[in-house]
Order: sequence, then structure tokens, then C-alpha cells
Amino acid sequence: MRLIILLGFLLLASPSWVWGLDLEEALRRGRLQWILLRADSLRTQARSLEWRGGPLPDPASIQTEWGQINSSLRDQAVQVNQNLRWPAYRTRHQEWTRTRWEGARLEQARNLAELEAGIIRQFYRYLVAKARFELYARYDSLLVQSDAIFERRYQQGQVSAAERNQWKLLRGEMALQWAEVRREQEEAARDFAFWTGSEELPSGDDSALRWTMAPSLLPDSLNHPDVLRLHNQWQEARAAARLSQAQQWPGFSVGWRNMSIQGMGPDGLFYPMGRRFNTLQAGLSFPLRGKPWRLQAEADRRLAESAALHYQHGVARATNERKRDWERWRLLLEQWTYSSQNLIPLADTLQVQIQVQWAQGDLDLLQWSFQWQRILSTHNQHLDLTQQLNEATLQWHYPTNWYTYR
Repeated sequence: MRLIILLGFLLLASPSWVWGLDLEEALRRGRLQWILLRADSLRTQARSLEWRGGPLPDPASIQTEWGQINSSLRDQAVQVNQNLRWPAYRTRHQEWTRTRWEGARLEQARNLAELEAGIIRQFYRYLVAKARFELYARYDSLLVQSDAIFERRYQQGQVSAAERNQWKLLRGEMALQWAEVRREQEEAARDFAFWTGSEELPSGDDSALRWTMAPSLLPDSLNHPDVLRLHNQWQEARAAARLSQAQQWPGFSVGWRNMSIQGMGPDGLFYPMGRRFNTLQAGLSFPLRGKPWRLQAEADRRLAESAALHYQHGVARATNERKRDWERWRLLLEQWTYSSQNLIPLADTLQVQIQVQWAQGDLDLLQWSFQWQRILSTHNQHLDLTQQLNEATLQWHYPTNWYTYR
């Protein structure tokens, strides 16, 4: 019983982040519950089946004959015909369906990357919001402790009414700022739960606020996910144009005819119904070319050219975007490094100094609160830089949703 009580006490006393989700577990849960991944999997399977199945065959035709018109003979026949296309048509069709399958796989990879980026973004966004909340909570507790001292000095005449109003104004502004910080933390927790499908919160502390997968080289813009998608759309449009041309090629048909002639034949013999005759048939089919075929071929050709131009523009834009993202990440890293190595230690030193001066009576409350606001602003700016650096790193590793053709 004592052990159970002790464990319960430890659970209540331990920080909440200890029992939260780490990043790997959050990614795993997100992949399991994200509906779009299942939809992508089904679409990829469907495109794979289309590719392996090949073009749908033309329907077979079955004809029957039965009757006797102006003849002493009674005819009865069954005929089966099947139209066939040249093997090259199947090759063109497989090229087209293969590009559609590759497009489905690219979309699946794109949505998976968006899911991972979203989870990582919300994971570190929550940690930064939590650190900001703890910063404001620490500052607010100091202000609460100073309220009684300030009021006592006012009653003793050591503080003027104007200074008292300034103090109240400071406390009111602080309450509004802290309410906004609480709202941001709650919003980050709600968004994280949406992406992961779990009510558990991210685990981490102030030392783990930055996503440290820093880039080292400038990747080829041709591997940009949107450029790959544009290239696939170009290949699909070109394959569709070639398939449209293949539909104008002649085809051929094969058939089988089984028939009987009941009655007295010209050779003087009587032919019963059970006497059957079998024949094979073969022929060619030519499409009636004209204006519709010509205009459709021209339309398909222009669509393929349009997709090629979109691809060329996408490569140029991706190159520019990658250079911009690299410069932005490098600049934010320099600013974050300077802040963490210079400004934050300086703010911590100032915090110790003003606490000593406050205890010795060398600072009044308004001077003390002003210095604390400077310290709070420095820490806030550092948290903002951390969030911006995380976003820049995510944009570098998961460059999605920058340019969309629909």
C-alpha cells in the first residue's frame, strides 16, 4: 500500500513532459492514424492494377441466324467476333498507366512528407510555447510577490499615486500577455493531438527546443517534390498524346462461325440440322479519320507542350526557392547562435544582478520591473528565433506546398 501511495505521489509530482510522447513515437502514431495515407495507398494500388492489367479489350460480339426466307433451305448459325488492336497500342497504354502509377506514388510520398513535417512542426511549437509559458509564469510569480511590498510602500508614502498607477498598468499588461501565451500553448496542444491522434503531449525541456537536423549541402532542385510531380505530369501528358495517336491505327478482327443448312442441297443430298459447318474469319478495321481525330491529336500535343513548359518553370522556381530557403536558414542560425551565446547569458547575469540590487534596496519596484521586462523581452526574442529556425529547417527538409498546379 505504501508503494502504491509513493508511486501515485511521484506521478503527481513529476513534470508532465516526462510522461509525454517523444518525436519518434509521435511520428509513428501519426502514420498509423492519418487517413490520407490510407487513401494514397488505395489509389497507388488501383494505379498498379491498371498498369498490370493493360488496356480493356473491346467487347466480343455474338450473332445468331435462324430462318427461311424465299428458300427451300432453313439456315441456323452462330457467329462470334472479337476486335483486336496492334501490340504497339498495348505498349503505349502501359506507358500511360505507368506514369499514372508513378504519379500516385509521388503523391503518396508527398503526403507522408507533409504529415511528418506537420508533426515535427507541432511538436516543437508546443515545446516552445511551453517554455514561453513557464517564462511568463516565473515572471508573474515575482510580480505577485512584489504586490504586497509595493502596496505597503504606497501606504507608507514611499510610492506616489502615479507610480502606483504605473504598477497597476504593468500588472494589467502582464495579465493580458500571459493569457495570450496560455492560449498559444493550448492551441499548440490541440493541433498536436490532431496530427498524432493522441491526447499525450510532447516530451522535452528547454534544452530540446530546436530541431537539430541542420542541412549541410544544397540539394539538386530537380529532386524537389513539386518538380518531380510536374515532371510526372509532363510524362503523363506526353504518354496520353501518344496513346491518342495509337487509337488511330488500324485494328484487326477474328471470328468463328458455326452454321447448318437444313434441307435438300444442290448436290441432291439432304442435310439435317445436326450437320454443322465451321468457318474462321479475319479482317481489318480502319477508324474513320476526320476533323475530330485531327483536332483531338492537336489538343493532346498542346497539352503535352504546356506540361513541359510548366516543368521548366517549376525547375527554375525550385532553384530560386531552394537558394532563398538556404539563405534564410543560414541567417536565422547565425542570429540564434548569437542570441544563445551572448544575449541569453547576459540576460541571466542581469537577472542575478537586479535581484541582488533589489534585495539591498538599490532598486525601486518600477526600475526592477523595467529591468525584468528587458530580460523577458530577450528570452521572448530567443524563443521566437528558435521557432523561426525550426520552421526554416522544416522548409529545407520538407519543401512542400510552395507551388501547386491543379
